[in-house]
Amino acid sequence: MLMGIMVQVHSVIKDSEENIVAVRGKEMIPNTETPEQTWTAEWICNRKEPNTDFFYSTHAFYVKDSYDENNGESVIHGMEKNGKLCLVAPSEHGNLLEKLPVYSS
Repeated sequence: MLMGIMVQVHSVIKDSEENIVAVRGKEMIPNTETPEQTWTAEWICNRKEPNTDFFYSTHAFYVKDSYDENNGESVIHGMEKNGKLCLVAPSEHGNLLEKLPVYSS
């Protein structure tokens, strides 16, 4: 299945237990300036197609690896932690989402 819209994530939203439960970023649509939006872990994970290893039906969420200047990036996906759905972006340098700023309105 082809991926739809790519979303580059710029910040995270954590709950009171420091779990990453949502992300903020922009849809990367050529020749279009898109507003920053918020997506919850449930919304992101419900987009996963069965048996396809992190391909999403409408959006693909990723975060750039600031330690890898050669276009290093990691796809975001869900992980259960203490019975709660959380978001992770695994890389050689750990969970890249943990390195992003926490969004505060």
